[in-house]
Amino acid sequence: IAEEDLKNKQFFTAATLILESIKFYEQYHLQFLFQR
Repeated sequence: IAEEDLKNKQFFTAATLILESIKFYEQYHLQFLFQR
């Protein structure tokens, strides 16, 4: 059970990082578009 918990935690962390990077990318992309 502990091993499964660790896997879930790692997956959750990875998913959070991906979501954060997508948000950051979208913000950056929007700023770039508005500057043109």
